[in-house]
Amino acid sequence: MIFPYPTLRGDVELTISDIRIDGAPLPQDYIQPNDRLIALHGQETATWQRLSFRLDVQTNPGSLRQFEEEHGPVTLSVTAACRPTNTRQPIRLERSTLDPSIWSGKGELHRSQYRDKAQLQAILTAKVDGLAYRPVATSDGWTLYFDPSESFRVAGSLRVVWCDFKDETAPPIAKQFADSAYVVDLDRSLPEILLNKSFEGLEPILRDAKDRSPIELALHDITRMSIARSVWLALLHDAMSAIPPEEENEELTWPEREWHVDVLRRILPEIDPGKGESELLRLASNDWRQHPGSASFAARAEAIIGDLVGANKALRKSTQALIRQGIVT
Repeated sequence: MIFPYPTLRGDVELTISDIRIDGAPLPQDYIQPNDRLIALHGQETATWQRLSFRLDVQTNPGSLRQFEEEHGPVTLSVTAACRPTNTRQPIRLERSTLDPSIWSGKGELHRSQYRDKAQLQAILTAKVDGLAYRPVATSDGWTLYFDPSESFRVAGSLRVVWCDFKDETAPPIAKQFADSAYVVDLDRSLPEILLNKSFEGLEPILRDAKDRSPIELALHDITRMSIARSVWLALLHDAMSAIPPEEENEELTWPEREWHVDVLRRILPEIDPGKGESELLRLASNDWRQHPGSASFAARAEAIIGDLVGANKALRKSTQALIRQGIVT
């Protein structure tokens, strides 16, 4: 984002610690620092009332000192914003007297005021060009999921379901392709992989087992990677189709469903690493949907997904094992 006035250079880092629900520490399994997300649903106490945590914000000391010498002191606050409930709650932090580039404090959110998810973000403001409280720097946001989400980042992985594709109770897509080994059901809020119980030999091949022979292990790994590769291609195709069309004089936006955004943000930067997010979204909405751009996109996406699911690594491992056993020469 470009502002028509001087802003603070350098990153602003927001960290969250000592996260508690009604005074009890939140298990670490619910916190993903690398993705800056916290899952608050699925607790044993489903009727919890109060979320508390410690916040620390760090800016670049040199850049901050220079900016304040030119424009005066900055003010920092953290905002918790929830669109479904139209809640926007400020959290004030105290500036360190020992290191002016650090702010710290405690925050508290009440469950009754939040639904689905909320964003926590640090915002630095200052008086610039005669106008007070202008935003001059922001941190990356943390996402708090109060309710179950469609995001892969929260769910961790797709649900895998074994069912008989020839049974009357099987999902429609499974019954339509009754002789297939697997299908991916994209009609659910979060896609599911359906594995066919009636496909002879599939269950013994895919189940985890010790002391497999080199040939059995190779078949196990190759089958798993083949399914993963195929499923990811289906996810990517659906996510690309969900990008809203570009409107005149309006910026492109990500799809509404979170898992679509997760897929696109994982794949698109690998297609063309030199492009920024907005440019990648424009290419995905236009050039990469139609020939000849679609051909280049599909070829690169297939190769990227192969690396993503570990197909190349698994195949190399399997072939090396077969070569050592003298099965492949």
